Amino acid sequence: MLTGALVRWSERARMLGLLSSTRLKSVYKDGKQLEFLLSNNETLWLNVDDMSAENDIWTFLLDLSRVPMESLVPAEPPQEQDPWQDGSWKRRAKEMWERKEEEPAKEPATGNWWEDKGTAKENAAANHATASTQRCWEFEKNGSCKHAEKCRFSHGNVPTAGSGGRSRGSDQTCIHYQRGTCRYGDRCFKKHEAASKDWAPPQDGDSCDTVTMLGSIFAGCLGTAAGYSASPLIDALDEPVLARTLRVGTTAAAAALAVQLCVLERAGKGSKELEKNEDKTLTFREEDGLTKLVPLIPEPKAENKQELKKYTVAEVAKHNSRESIWVIIDGRVYDLTRYVDKHPGGHLMIENMAGKDCTDAFANYHTARVYKHMLPPMLIGEATDVEVPPHVQDFRAIRQELLRRGLFETDMRFYAKMAAWLVSLFLLSLYLSLGCASGKAHLAGAAVMGLFWQQLAGIGHDQGHSGITHKFHVDHQICSMLVCFMGISVCWWKRNHNTHHIVCNSIEHDPDIQHMPALAVTPEIFKKPFWSTYYNELKAMDRIAKFMVSYEHILFYPIMMVARFNLYAQSLIQLFAKEPLHYRKTELCAFAIYFCWIANLVLSLPSWSETFGWLLVSHAVSGLLHVQICCSHFSMETYHGHAYNGADDEWYITQLKTTMNFDTPPVLDWVHIGLQFQIEHHLFPRLPRHNLREARKLVKEVCKKHNIHYHEPGFFQANLETLQCLWRAAKAARSAKRGESGFYESCLWDGLNLNG
Repeated sequence: MLTGALVRWSERARMLGLLSSTRLKSVYKDGKQLEFLLSNNETLWLNVDDMSAENDIWTFLLDLSRVPMESLVPAEPPQEQDPWQDGSWKRRAKEMWERKEEEPAKEPATGNWWEDKGTAKENAAANHATASTQRCWEFEKNGSCKHAEKCRFSHGNVPTAGSGGRSRGSDQTCIHYQRGTCRYGDRCFKKHEAASKDWAPPQDGDSCDTVTMLGSIFAGCLGTAAGYSASPLIDALDEPVLARTLRVGTTAAAAALAVQLCVLERAGKGSKELEKNEDKTLTFREEDGLTKLVPLIPEPKAENKQELKKYTVAEVAKHNSRESIWVIIDGRVYDLTRYVDKHPGGHLMIENMAGKDCTDAFANYHTARVYKHMLPPMLIGEATDVEVPPHVQDFRAIRQELLRRGLFETDMRFYAKMAAWLVSLFLLSLYLSLGCASGKAHLAGAAVMGLFWQQLAGIGHDQGHSGITHKFHVDHQICSMLVCFMGISVCWWKRNHNTHHIVCNSIEHDPDIQHMPALAVTPEIFKKPFWSTYYNELKAMDRIAKFMVSYEHILFYPIMMVARFNLYAQSLIQLFAKEPLHYRKTELCAFAIYFCWIANLVLSLPSWSETFGWLLVSHAVSGLLHVQICCSHFSMETYHGHAYNGADDEWYITQLKTTMNFDTPPVLDWVHIGLQFQIEHHLFPRLPRHNLREARKLVKEVCKKHNIHYHEPGFFQANLETLQCLWRAAKAARSAKRGESGFYESCLWDGLNLNG
């Protein structure tokens, strides 16, 4: 019974796309046969004799067409008759042929019709007036008849689907024709006039920023969209209620965005600037998104004060295991061993920094409250031989300058515009997918949904770094609720992404370059097996991995198109793991909502081909996010083990070696969701996205001063460098011999790859 109910529900959901605009066109055979006009302009015939009152689709059709079940004529038992006596086609054909032979031949016309055209018209009108009351089939079907006034049949006004019973020649303008979606063509009872164009694209020399571009687009089409939404000419029969609701909602969100773009100033300025700090015992730190001047080294409470022991950097470096974790922060030594399992960012971040000087990494992930209340109880001593290189001093000065100018403070106007933009994308996608009948519109809706997911991931990325409210639990809760639209676990993302930031491009520790068996960014990954500390398993190459890696430069973009499905799996694995997580139940409920509305949407499409096409297109477009992330790191330097061992691989140098920017114009900042400034984001993870371009100027100056390589190719050049990196790894994988990374020699393999 359950299976039958699911089948009926699925069939009803799939037909909803075609039946949502179904209209009853005509009734034949004394009410026993009904002709329906579907939304794709196809005709559906249904016989009353073949249907039952309990049939779901039948009841659904009658409800849409406003036809009461009681008005239909019940079935009568069939009577057996001689096929030659019931007017069969053979009999009728024979009679017609006999009549044709008996008809006399027509005499050729002798008069001049052109001279007697007045008389001919009068005769045609008289014949038309006395003609049969039977309607002209050609006129009903095509809206015109080649016989015109001389036709023997009636050319009365025939209501059709979408006409609402209005007479032909109405003064109303067809809104659907102006939008290019009128499905009635010449049979439409409204005027087909082109829509007026009230706006033009920006001319050369106009301001080239996001505000100007989006403002001109939305402000230009706002008048037309608003007029369309409020038009009293739209009849209830022209558009389903769901489609109208989605269209009006999309227009309202677009209008809100247009107003904000026109009224609000561009983000990129802090709320206020503070005076420069000349006291070396004080420093600027961030607290809930606000800049505060606090002591550089937090002092413990008076009752806990004691003489500090002296340790060298080499002595601290020995405590680099999970059983004993010491770190250096601002010249002080702290024992974090008993706190590692309680760390909100996960234990891997602390374990990867054990025994190191993590002054800059700690400063970029923690607020002033953590310095004041959590570090003092863990203080055990003082490091005596800590040296700060000149370039590190300059990078720390950049952070202090950004804090002083208030650039760590979030401009909520920016995220108000982003909210309106995201709502516009989401509702537009639903309107195209559910409110339109065209298959092309459905695929366009899928593409818009993919863009929505990619743009929403930018918000999730910002909140994952506590970069919006700058409050850990507030940002995490909001982001967990957004999972019902995003479909990616925040808990999984934080565990993965925070580890990636700390050990960027480390072969053994960075999960963002451990994509075996699909991808390998360097031959070092498969040169010999290694233990992944993130996945807690041995990574080695097998025959499947060898095949995939050998052609990874070809498979890269196809893999990116379906990479989102892997994120679903990784997210659910993390949520069902035994590891303690924040807001696990919230995310599980959000995931249930996400999969419910996605399933409902795709099953509402009229065919399975459109269902699979919608899923493929939407996930492929959202794959732009994965391409952006991979291109930021794949072609950069990789290393074994941990960094932060000296001046050549400390925090700032490591991030610059393993990360690249994309050189893009400001007008495309909205496309890249801040990921085009990966260098600045890795150096200052909590800096709001809208201020990264300002930080870029300061970072480039310091890199130029100290002759540090700052890699910033264009977006397409970055893609080319990534493909070249994958091609080098693919060639190395093809030439691997027996005993290397689990590979085995094969004559067939050598022949396919032209080895030898």
